Amino acid sequence: MARVMTNIVSIRCPNEWEGLLNSETVRGWLLAYLADPVRLNGVPGSGSYKLNIRLSQSEFSALVRASGGSSMSAIVRGVIALNLSVPPKSGGWSWISTIFVMGAFLIGLFGKYRAAMQHDDKE
Repeated sequence: MARVMTNIVSIRCPNEWEGLLNSETVRGWLLAYLADPVRLNGVPGSGSYKLNIRLSQSEFSALVRASGGSSMSAIVRGVIALNLSVPPKSGGWSWISTIFVMGAFLIGLFGKYRAAMQHDDKE
């Protein structure tokens, strides 16, 4: 009986990906990427969702070669991002947009209040 060596690659993924991925699907995407590599732009950062992917020794070695100077986790997350239709939410600027929207709302509300007060003063 031949013994096949396997490696388990554990990566952290954005929380929004939880429930959308499984090891076999991601493994298929990685193999397709290794057969025809493309540039990975906008690789999402890690999160608290952990995914384990089982690769043969030759697949693991090919992924190490393909990663070049990048981390293996970044390559895997980039490949996943290429194949998912649901991109991870950006957490970097979301608080700023919330503050901006709330500020615009409050300024608009204050303007209406001030106009109503000036109207009452004229009567």
